[in-house]
Amino acid sequence: MLTVAILAATLGPVIDPDVLVALRALAEPLRLRVAGRLTRASASVDVIAAELGLAPAAVRRAIATLERAGLARGGDDGWALDARRLGEIGRALAAIDRGEQAASPPLVSPGGRTLSVEDSKVIRSFVVDGRLVSIPAGEWKRLVVLRWLLEAVFTDERDYLEAEVNQRLALFHRDVASLRRYLVDAGLATRDHGRYRRATARDDVAATPTT
Repeated sequence: MLTVAILAATLGPVIDPDVLVALRALAEPLRLRVAGRLTRASASVDVIAAELGLAPAAVRRAIATLERAGLARGGDDGWALDARRLGEIGRALAAIDRGEQAASPPLVSPGGRTLSVEDSKVIRSFVVDGRLVSIPAGEWKRLVVLRWLLEAVFTDERDYLEAEVNQRLALFHRDVASLRRYLVDAGLATRDHGRYRRATARDDVAATPTT
């Protein structure tokens, strides 16, 4: 069986980098065991650790890697494997087997602009059913997601109290504090005495960040 590294070297630019990230996440035996358990039903870290005979800390690290790859999703019932993302990976691999590039139409942002092919790939990887499954670790992918959130949260050119920003961000991800900080640090929103405001004009958010 080809390892992920050999697969990447063999296929080069043909394979989507996000697919490689997912394959790498599944390539480690412990993470693969945790992913297999998550396919059955949602469960907490402690339950998964007890069932698999693993330390909770090891399970948390495995789930964190799976979440960054867009494979695991957290919810009220615990953690589960993202079946939609698995299907996307399967279709991408099938396209590679046929010698094709998996092509998808560009997405439209909450503000109505047509996203680039690159930005569309990022949003499809990290936004599922309108929810942000994880905050990208990579800076440029995170910026793509933040620009998408900016349009979804700051829909009007006005000041927003922090409580309202939290309520709006919570519709997309539970870590609202990190998202607020990222938006301000990226220069997309301003913060002044508990009031937030969109700092970027609508035409400015269309630029795609460079790697």
